Amino acid sequence: MRILSFSLCVTLALISANSVTAQKTKQTSSGSGIVITEATSRRTLPGRREGEISTEYRFQMTWNSKTVPMSFYWKPNQKDWVLLKVARPERTPMFPGSPDYRLVERFVKPGEVHQGDKLILTSERHNHGSSIMPAAAKKMSANAIYYQTKANTWQIIPIKKLTNLPDIVLP
Repeated sequence: MRILSFSLCVTLALISANSVTAQKTKQTSSGSGIVITEATSRRTLPGRREGEISTEYRFQMTWNSKTVPMSFYWKPNQKDWVLLKVARPERTPMFPGSPDYRLVERFVKPGEVHQGDKLILTSERHNHGSSIMPAAAKKMSANAIYYQTKANTWQIIPIKKLTNLPDIVLP
């Protein structure tokens, strides 16, 4: 009887977890067809007082644009400018010949992004601040991802909802 009730609890927990993950909000940038499926931030708090607090930003999206991006940046506020690394999730077998698989993030150059790709953009640890921010970007709005095209123009993907994940506290 205990095994049956335990398995029922596990099943209900899995069903509720799947329904929560299925309720991700989708954000579409205006006119480009780029769909943001998840936008999160997570702070890492150092274990020592003299350590620096770092924040990692992570964006999952479907790239439906025909435009090839050359670089991605995140502008969380008016003074910061953060370079974003681009990865593509890929299925790989757990071991050779196995039907089981895992998802691995393969980093790619922004110029290798094609229409229909699923992308994961993550911030670099170093925040560049406004020192390398282009003059045109200084006037642009915050809470947005900016990407530069081959024609050297800046395009914007506004982020309407950024979910703050629980902090990681180092010992």
